[in-house]
Amino acid sequence: MKKWIMSIIFFMTLFMAAGCETSQTPMSVHSVAIMDTTVAYDDFSLENINLYVTYRDFSTERVPLNQSMFDSEDLEAIDGPGRYVLDGVYRDYPFSFTLTLTDALDEALENIAFDDKTLTDDVDLSVDVNAGIDVNWTAENPEHLNASGIVTRPLYQDVSATLTLTLDDGSRTLTRSFTFTVKAMPAASDFANLFETNTTGDMVVVDGVVTSVYDGGIILFDGAMHLFVDIDNTETMTRGDRLVIEGKLGETNQLTDVSRHVVADTRVEPGDTIETVDLDVLLALDASNLGHVFNVVGTVVERGDGSFAIEAGDTAVPIDARTAALRRIELAEHVGQLVSIRVLYLDHEDPTFVYDGALRALQPDSSFMGHDVDATEFFVPNLNLPYDGPRFDEAWLGVTAYEAGHNGYMGTGGAYHVTYNRCIDGDTTVFNYPADIVSRIAANNNSTRYFLMDTPETWPVDRQEPFGALATVFVCHLLNEAESIILQSDPGDRFLDVHGRLLAWVWIRMPGDDDYMLLNYLVVRHGLGDVRYTFGAGETDLITDQGMRLLDWMNLAEDRAFIDELGMWGELPDFYYDYENNRIDDALYPH
Repeated sequence: MKKWIMSIIFFMTLFMAAGCETSQTPMSVHSVAIMDTTVAYDDFSLENINLYVTYRDFSTERVPLNQSMFDSEDLEAIDGPGRYVLDGVYRDYPFSFTLTLTDALDEALENIAFDDKTLTDDVDLSVDVNAGIDVNWTAENPEHLNASGIVTRPLYQDVSATLTLTLDDGSRTLTRSFTFTVKAMPAASDFANLFETNTTGDMVVVDGVVTSVYDGGIILFDGAMHLFVDIDNTETMTRGDRLVIEGKLGETNQLTDVSRHVVADTRVEPGDTIETVDLDVLLALDASNLGHVFNVVGTVVERGDGSFAIEAGDTAVPIDARTAALRRIELAEHVGQLVSIRVLYLDHEDPTFVYDGALRALQPDSSFMGHDVDATEFFVPNLNLPYDGPRFDEAWLGVTAYEAGHNGYMGTGGAYHVTYNRCIDGDTTVFNYPADIVSRIAANNNSTRYFLMDTPETWPVDRQEPFGALATVFVCHLLNEAESIILQSDPGDRFLDVHGRLLAWVWIRMPGDDDYMLLNYLVVRHGLGDVRYTFGAGETDLITDQGMRLLDWMNLAEDRAFIDELGMWGELPDFYYDYENNRIDDALYPH
């Protein structure tokens, strides 16, 4: 270092002496002296040197002189100091140059640059520095951009996030801040539009509430329909969480290859009481309430555009047009009536709400199976609830229902007609079977156990449970009224259970209907049973409807019943159960 500085002083002395001479030819000693400074030292090199040329103004008659900053690429073009004219004679002007030396910390900071300050993905914060220099990043807005460069995109609007880099070599500390814009998640599509505006394999963003968590995935609900999402890590997700998810559009009603999910907030969980709020309070809610379900009381009114609203006093809550068509029909049937209705808060910018299906008319009396029931005090299955489950494929009627296996007969998916004999309870029924089926059923056990469902117990007396009798009455009524009944085996499960009972999907066609309904689905959909015994039934892709397996449909039925607070998922008690004595009320139960 001392040798270098002495060289510069030596050449500057020569320059000052040369500047006093008169000459008609350019002097080259200037460029030679500068080129001698190209010798690199431990901490400095020519690239770190800024050269500033200055001059003295000896005469107003001088020609314009070259005053500028030269970098290392310009050095070979420097031919000498500037010239000026005085008394008709060319003269060299006195000059000096200043060396600005940048050490390793300055150089490292100057080399840090980010091509894109608008972020949708994680940012690389690696810094190339000499050994012995400590590197530290700090974040001003770590919830969206942390000190490791991990980006968590906000849900509704872009946010500013600043990262500060600190370099420390033990003798000095330098800092530099970088401000980024973290882009909000793209606007989530309504599930109903996903398959109309996108094709399989497209990356899409969806926003919904978790209604079911199962091994390998979840079911999201956006207020109108459900979406099946394949996610490996579901440990942190529970029913009621609201998620924004980016993934690849799979087959009908499914999202796969999920690359990112953000837990937006949490709505009500199982067992929580749904809060009843006034309509004006509901309209004043903000984004923090997204995904929550609220109960309101008001009169159903039909608006001019075919949509509906709930009115109370001077306040009206519009019901979102995304509400399923079948539920709009239900609203239409209650126009002018005072109702208790649940709304799912899904849109904080447009004050509209998604009706989630739990509408109850506040009328004094109703009738069910010949019994007068106060609808405001007891749960009454809605026999007019529009069917939203799978449909039967009649091609299975020509297939044999069973085949020999290693451990007895296995189901094939084949279907056959039967007639109703008698009920045992909500999940077990006796039918009149074709001869070849009877010959395969174990000795004297002619009952049929329904796939993938379990209803509350009705026997023995000390094990009777609420909604067991109601489930039995519900199933018996539908089977007794049905015009046609079909039993279908399952290609993923046994033909008979361990007790020798027939296992079946039970399809019924009611008077006036063209299509069959799945009774297994209906029982669970009304909250009179839950999904149980998933030993293989409904898991194959051989029996599907609308791209969904029967297992998926059964899970969906339970989710819908839970959302609608039907049966055992709601607060209204079972009309047939004596809660004081913990048993079915024999005086009411028509068994």
